[in-house]
Amino acid sequence: FILQDKYMSLSGKTLCVIGANGYVGSYVAQQALSLGAKVLSVSRSGRPPHKSGPWAQQVKWHQGNSLNPEGFEDVLKESDAVVHTVGTLIDTSITQFKKPGEPGTYENMNRDPAIAVARKLAEIGNKKMIFLSASKSIPLVPRYLAAKLEAEEFIFSQKTLRATILRPGVITTKDIPFKYALKYPTACYAAVFNAVYKVVPDSKMKDFLSNFDVDYPIDVRAVATAAVISAFDPKFDGKILFNADMESLKNMLDTKGYKFP
Repeated sequence: FILQDKYMSLSGKTLCVIGANGYVGSYVAQQALSLGAKVLSVSRSGRPPHKSGPWAQQVKWHQGNSLNPEGFEDVLKESDAVVHTVGTLIDTSITQFKKPGEPGTYENMNRDPAIAVARKLAEIGNKKMIFLSASKSIPLVPRYLAAKLEAEEFIFSQKTLRATILRPGVITTKDIPFKYALKYPTACYAAVFNAVYKVVPDSKMKDFLSNFDVDYPIDVRAVATAAVISAFDPKFDGKILFNADMESLKNMLDTKGYKFP
């Protein structure tokens, strides 16, 4: 991210990124910093990612478990908005045959931490939460998306909490070769699947095929940009943003800057 004075619109604002030492969270933190915001991070280690750049020195790192937000309540109170990026793609029900809800499962990693943080933010009041969800599930693993959708439902049900949900496709970046390598195969697969799925008549076969649906890839910078912009612009309260919405916001920021209210 390139720091440009015309984008310094968030001076005086504080953003908490839960998981800023993770893949998406680190880009959210960098984007928020480039726009002038103060960034706080909460993670289990309380440390920046390995081999992080100079941006990490500008973040205030806090140790905490998002399943127990009482432990970092002071950080939440200090923040104007919170971006929740914690989650897992492959859970322990697959790798260790654990039962749903047990440690490391989708329910424990993708649902329960977000619900705990949302509940605490609603209790504090006058806060905004951005939740990193997903547009599609992993093929043949419906619990991945189901857990995120349950978290979404709870977040939106909190009357004293403003929220925006991000539902990206497969998140890629040129900065990490193996993640970037997913971009073109995923895009081709999505295109072929959509073409085939449209011509299959409603039937049990079509229901079965839906288990293999995958969304188009999206650059992590578009997701990070959308997270930061929606965190501080109330017109995104109660909204769900998909790939096209997030890419549009990134293009707007890149070409014209973004006028925050």
